[in-house]
Amino acid sequence: MIQTLIKSERSLICLLGLSSMLACTGDVEIQHYRYNRDNKPVPTLVVPTLTPISDITDESLVLDLVIKNELVSQSSIYEMYGENIFYSNLSDIDFSAVPKEKIELPSSFNRDIWEPKIKDSDKLRRLFFETAKELGFSKERIEDLSPQEAILLSINFVAERLSFYYVDSDKKFIANHGENLPIEEYLEIGQGDCDKYMHAVIVAFEIIKGLNPNLANVYVKNNFYGNITQPHAWNTVLCVTLDEITVSHIDPTFSEIRGRLEGKIGWHVIEDRNLFLASIYSMFWEWEPAFKMYENLFRDNDYADQRSDIFKRMAYLAYQMQDLKKLEFVNGQALEYGALEQYAEILYYLCILEKAEGSLEKSKQYERELRQQYPSTNFWVKELATEYEKI
Repeated sequence: MIQTLIKSERSLICLLGLSSMLACTGDVEIQHYRYNRDNKPVPTLVVPTLTPISDITDESLVLDLVIKNELVSQSSIYEMYGENIFYSNLSDIDFSAVPKEKIELPSSFNRDIWEPKIKDSDKLRRLFFETAKELGFSKERIEDLSPQEAILLSINFVAERLSFYYVDSDKKFIANHGENLPIEEYLEIGQGDCDKYMHAVIVAFEIIKGLNPNLANVYVKNNFYGNITQPHAWNTVLCVTLDEITVSHIDPTFSEIRGRLEGKIGWHVIEDRNLFLASIYSMFWEWEPAFKMYENLFRDNDYADQRSDIFKRMAYLAYQMQDLKKLEFVNGQALEYGALEQYAEILYYLCILEKAEGSLEKSKQYERELRQQYPSTNFWVKELATEYEKI
């Protein structure tokens, strides 16, 4: 059997159709803003006069950069919340309804597929608190921020530290600084693209969260929760109560360059509630309920133009469950409905799982189909060449 289906961060991001993370344009919706030191608009955070920040030692900090929850429930997210997962603009969330006492959650809630790369946490903390001091925030004030204030401070921190630049593709930048750097290096250099903004917001919020008891049930993560596939990266805010989970998308890159912080339904987040819920459960690594949600949709003519994408996502879920029967079912339905726009991905999963199950003849058959139907430049053809022999 396959020991590890997710080979690498790059591989899973590509499985989700997010291989190109570049900044995108979008409709402009100007909010209230101020200007940072580079004369760039950032969201306004109005706070009372603050005392100067005191010296903060490493011993005074609790930095939880990989989102964890000490209390682990034996129930699944689906068993706990069912369909009580809703989308809201950040400005519309009633944070007073979010309890301060940490809620017991399943371990699946804490699995992130694209965590920030951190090498020097001391440098990261130093950069955060130096910038917080410049923004007028004392340690005491940080400890008492409301969830919305903490999120906006995280955004403002990033806006102060980073200017947008194509750091992953600019040859001059790479020659001078290198590539795939830890997030603290981009913050110190002062340049980054959209995924650096996303990761910087995550780590800033986690630093604040380590000091602030008001934030126990508020999480800031990557943009994959209920999102629409875009060549761009942003953040998701998750607010957990005993009865429901509220999801909100925020875009720190657009906030800086376009004055819009709130995610836009239909661009950042899926408008259709059924697809939204299926995507959410996929990101909670609860493959079975996500698969069933998609299975209930593809027969519905209202989703006829989305069947190809639905079958691709069902195939991915079957692949993660190592369920060859489910994968063969998806393949049969894709062929029956003629929804083959993303069929290369389904063939790839069939090649891998059939070989893992010992069905070498079938695996070779699917491999031939993949190579015959798609050019050598196709992502899944290239991926098969690198992964097939590892199984």
